[in-house]
Amino acid sequence: MAGAVRGRKVIHTAFGAGTIVSCQGAVMTVQFPQSGEKKFVLPDAMWRGLLRYDGDDSV
Repeated sequence: MAGAVRGRKVIHTAFGAGTIVSCQGAVMTVQFPQSGEKKFVLPDAMWRGLLRYDGDDSV
């Protein structure tokens, strides 16, 4: 996914705000301050409404 770039902020429904630390193929790794690193499969996590880019109100 073109928008999944290192350093970009994301919002997860359960983990809250986080920062993308890597994106390899369809797997994006996000660092959350309280929950640590979590991996997500794209675009599934976006389509299911679990994850969105910070500032993206279209989801």
